Amino acid sequence: MSESSPVCQVLDQQYLDYEEMLELGRGQRVSLDQEDLPAVERSFSRLHRLMDQIRLRQASLPELDRSVPEVEAQCRRLERIIGDLQDQRRCNQELARRLMERTAAEIRQLGQSRRAFGHHRPPGMTGPRLFDGTR
Repeated sequence: MSESSPVCQVLDQQYLDYEEMLELGRGQRVSLDQEDLPAVERSFSRLHRLMDQIRLRQASLPELDRSVPEVEAQCRRLERIIGDLQDQRRCNQELARRLMERTAAEIRQLGQSRRAFGHHRPPGMTGPRLFDGTR
């Protein structure tokens, strides 16, 4: 138990970081639904910092002995939350893809409207003019 205790503490910290990533992912989903791109960008920045922390901590961990029941339980717990994160990432990725497609369609429609307006403009019309009723 004393040998696995520091390892379990590190794994606990990893789990807390993964939980925070899961919460950030939920916030990203709301931001994507609301098309709040600055909020999505902020959450990505925070996610990247958490991933860096997790990688650094992972590099400092010794080889895990999964025959130790505490370590095995922690590893299974981490595997479950990582699976949840992957599911959430796929869902958010799909939302982002749909948002990009919708935005691209809106841009195409604006371009078509602009071209159509240019084709239907009366000849010689250069722009709006003010007419005050006197000559």
